[in-house]
Amino acid sequence: MAAFDPLQTLALTPTRPQFTVPGRAIDGLISTRSKGAEMMITRVSRDEIFLLFAITESANALGAIEEIRELAAVREHVPPEVERRENRSVFRAIRVALQAAANVSKVFWPQGSSGEMGRLRAERLRNLTGLPERHGLSNRALRNHIEHMDERLDDWTAADPRPFLGFELVVHADYKESPEMHALAVEGSAIVYDAEIDEVQLFGGRFPLAQLHADVVAVQEAASKGMAVLGANMRAAEDEAILSSEG
Repeated sequence: MAAFDPLQTLALTPTRPQFTVPGRAIDGLISTRSKGAEMMITRVSRDEIFLLFAITESANALGAIEEIRELAAVREHVPPEVERRENRSVFRAIRVALQAAANVSKVFWPQGSSGEMGRLRAERLRNLTGLPERHGLSNRALRNHIEHMDERLDDWTAADPRPFLGFELVVHADYKESPEMHALAVEGSAIVYDAEIDEVQLFGGRFPLAQLHADVVAVQEAASKGMAVLGANMRAAEDEAILSSEG
């Protein structure tokens, strides 16, 4: 699937009259002038802003997932007979992917602390986009791992002392150790990316990247359709206003 460009959705946002008055808001536009340069800012609805945020964070998550897979396959041979592989950069991409996916989740399935405004906003956006109340991204397990890392470490270190290899581990697809050594390595690592099965494991929780990718794509496409609906509604309202003024 081709990379999704969130800026393409801007074409779905109704255009406003291009009146410019420095420092004033005219017909939904704010015009500012600085050192001879003029910047146009269009006023848009809250729903448009939330949908654009979801589309943008979806693109960030999907790009990072592809980067994880590419980096895990890197092989650099350094004489004499030493093979260097990616590790830290893989986990930088994992952090981006998981955090961005969590941000998308919060737009449509916020936690209770978001309050009544957040609950109503999410319900309105789900109705607009056709997203169900229960969805792959509505599962808060992944979000909770990301947002409560200290609590997860408390649980993970409850057996004190415990086996410890490192905080992060990439199990490469051609890992040649025995199943027993593999299990020990995974048990001793807080965050694991298993390249052979394309899965991230956080403190025992298992999150297949293929499923995460599919869930994010589904939300991204739904959000883009929601932007189209908002654009069509706005154009219809503007046409009706014109007809009313002419009548």
